[in-house]
Amino acid sequence: MINFDGSHYDSLGKVPEKNLSIFSGIPLHTEILMCSKAGILFWEDHYFMLMATLRKSRVNIPMNYTMEYFQEQINELTNINAEKGSTSLVSIQFYRTSSPNLSQPITDICFFIKTKPHVFEKHNMTVELYKDYYINPGEYSNLYQTNFALRDLAKIFAYENQFGGCLLLNQEKSLVESTHGTLFLISAGTIKTPGLSSGTVNTVLRSKFIEQIKLEKSLQFEETRHCLLFTSKSR
Repeated sequence: MINFDGSHYDSLGKVPEKNLSIFSGIPLHTEILMCSKAGILFWEDHYFMLMATLRKSRVNIPMNYTMEYFQEQINELTNINAEKGSTSLVSIQFYRTSSPNLSQPITDICFFIKTKPHVFEKHNMTVELYKDYYINPGEYSNLYQTNFALRDLAKIFAYENQFGGCLLLNQEKSLVESTHGTLFLISAGTIKTPGLSSGTVNTVLRSKFIEQIKLEKSLQFEETRHCLLFTSKSR
């Protein structure tokens, strides 16, 4: 079951035909949440982050887009999908209902929510550097949607070449992130991660994980723009 703009449907194909064209474009913003027995983890932080991103996107934000409204929508969907009390990932995507134009530069938006069960797994993975395209360092790349297509291309490259994933580089040839998410490098009691200035995606879960690392006195933590430097070589 999915939630499109407050209504539930068995599948995307059941969404009214007049609305299906909305999904032909890349979402304005995607917020990935984690739900557990305790409810939505870090919900307040997630809400403020998604609202800040929508404001940056220059769209009409409906008055009913309150913290309580989205919390209710998420809880209803996890209940319907029989995921209440278990761990699940929730994706909230926002789309423009029309393209900006001269007469209406600021458009209305709608949302799409889907959930899936999540199981924490630990396994080894072989990865490769993706060097066909590079992420631009800076604040704009901190938005999830900015490099959405680049990540998909990197995933395709990885799977075509029998790798589990790829490491993404920025224009300075420094590590930014992986196709699976935020990158943390652990070595001799020190944990390093690419800083936001490198172009990595700014997420709530990343921020909360960093907060927990800093509480561990036995660990040293380093957030840097130049996490590791690679020279460009042909494959």
